[in-house]
Amino acid sequence: MLSKVNFVIADRKAFLKQNPEVDDINKAELFINSEMAWIYQTYLHLYDFSASYSNKPKVGFINIIHANDYVNLKNKSKYYCVTVLADKKVYFPSESNIVQNADMLYNKKYTYLYHWPQKNIKKRDVTKTFSNRLRVAFFGEKENSIDLSFFNNNKIEVIQKKNWIDYSDVDCVIAIRDFKRTFPEKPSTKLVNSWLGDCLFISANDSAYQQIGFPGFDYIKCTSLSDVKENLQFYSDNREQSELIRANSRLKLEFYNEKSVKACWVRFLVEEHYKFGVWGERPRYYKIKSVFLGLVRYNFLRLKRRLFMIMNRY
Repeated sequence: MLSKVNFVIADRKAFLKQNPEVDDINKAELFINSEMAWIYQTYLHLYDFSASYSNKPKVGFINIIHANDYVNLKNKSKYYCVTVLADKKVYFPSESNIVQNADMLYNKKYTYLYHWPQKNIKKRDVTKTFSNRLRVAFFGEKENSIDLSFFNNNKIEVIQKKNWIDYSDVDCVIAIRDFKRTFPEKPSTKLVNSWLGDCLFISANDSAYQQIGFPGFDYIKCTSLSDVKENLQFYSDNREQSELIRANSRLKLEFYNEKSVKACWVRFLVEEHYKFGVWGERPRYYKIKSVFLGLVRYNFLRLKRRLFMIMNRY
């Protein structure tokens, strides 16, 4: 069905396997960066659809490639590429592009697809949590979070998480980098993973969470440190309300799960087959022009980044 689809991971020893193993789909530790999470993991999920896998794009195929690899690809006009932009602010767009946040939709050549849910998440264990204090945590690199120690008190306990798939001893996940910015290139994975872990989720103004969630229904949106603290106190004191948020979150998992993401990918790639056929009939100059326009966009984004860095807004 997808025999003309080829997944590309550049020839790096840390990534490439000459003979990918289907069992790798259950190894959460493999998907630690966006190349593996987007390219290799998607290939494994679509293994039964006869897609191929290589370390270089193939002529005559729909090549799914990461933005890091596409920018360095030579003779771009020879290949039909679908570039996964991931969280790149600066990228070289191709004939088709996948974004993980709807705010990155630039024109009709961009498609918004959900990220795969984290594998093997250990759900919240009620025997370990919510005894005397609400246990809160951040999953990710410490420098990407506000200081959670501010919330420690006799009703709230902040715990450090080194295992990013273990939610068993957590009541509430806090995912706040900044209270004002929307982070238009970031995905909604932390929210979905929190739902999978059966935990409360507190965030700020991230657009990705607002695209799939509803504040006050399946997650909690805060505007300041004091607002976070007030909400933590409220949900610590009102366990029935905490359970209601969790119950609503479980309902959302009917739409945000591996099966639904797989269906989105299959539908997307079926549509790409038609676009690929049209592209194949285009004259050579059209393909060269398309790559040139991509170069213009790439250099514009590089210049924009440089200006923002000078203005301390990057």
